[in-house]
Amino acid sequence: MEIYGDYLGDQIYKIPILHNGPDDYRIWFHSLLGSYSTKSAYSWLTLKHVGFGPHRLFWRLAWKLQILPMIRIFCWRLGHDILPIYEKISSIRREFNNMCPRCGSAKETLIHALKDCPRAKAKPMIPKLVVEKGWKKPGHGVVKINFDAAVNGQKMSFGLVARDHDGFVLGGRADVLDRNVQAEWVELHALAKSNNLARAKNWLRLAGVRI
Repeated sequence: MEIYGDYLGDQIYKIPILHNGPDDYRIWFHSLLGSYSTKSAYSWLTLKHVGFGPHRLFWRLAWKLQILPMIRIFCWRLGHDILPIYEKISSIRREFNNMCPRCGSAKETLIHALKDCPRAKAKPMIPKLVVEKGWKKPGHGVVKINFDAAVNGQKMSFGLVARDHDGFVLGGRADVLDRNVQAEWVELHALAKSNNLARAKNWLRLAGVRI
């Protein structure tokens, strides 16, 4: 009953005994040969301790996640409370200082190391979501010019592209100049180049958008 539980134990008791069958003998279920050994018992207890039981489906799914192996191993160690935090080390080594080595204000437990420590709070656990901006079509007969600019040291760069209401590219331009200016001035320069392109192409209906 201790191994199989009440329900499964009752089902085993209800199995009829064949009087003309082979003699019963004890086997060790957790060994391929059915014989008990200290090694097989240790392996079984180890698997039971690390969660080879009701939670094994969860861990199977966790191991199949398409993430870095080091992250999977970290999650496994975290779930089984075997991370080398100072509180756990102090329970093994006497006179070991279990205070958090990063802030020194509290004991280094799992919750403190991952959540409550000021150093841990300073770093976001989940990165900001990447917001994808799709290109929106302008109205019929309107030319839309998207432009952007950047500054890197002593150089400035800009780029622009013009498209019609169907998304067809009508023209564009990009350039890098040796100028040390602020980012706002580079964006104004890109805007001016967009207006010059529209004037040269005689586009009367425009929708200019900075990327």
